[in-house]
Amino acid sequence: MPTWNLLADHYGKIPHNELVTIAKVDCTKETPLCAKQNIRAYPTSTCSSSRLGHSMDYN
Repeated sequence: MPTWNLLADHYGKIPHNELVTIAKVDCTKETPLCAKQNIRAYPTSTCSSSRLGHSMDYN
């Protein structure tokens, strides 16, 4: 199982976890969203924060 799926499973089991959301997006189907996030290669991981008001690329 890919690491991202394990991470999503882990956080999905934490009751009332409102601080972290792990999401998987199919950019072949959600092209406007991926364009807005400047996703140009796959896989890509980003970190978004509502407190910061923007997203950051994960290196």
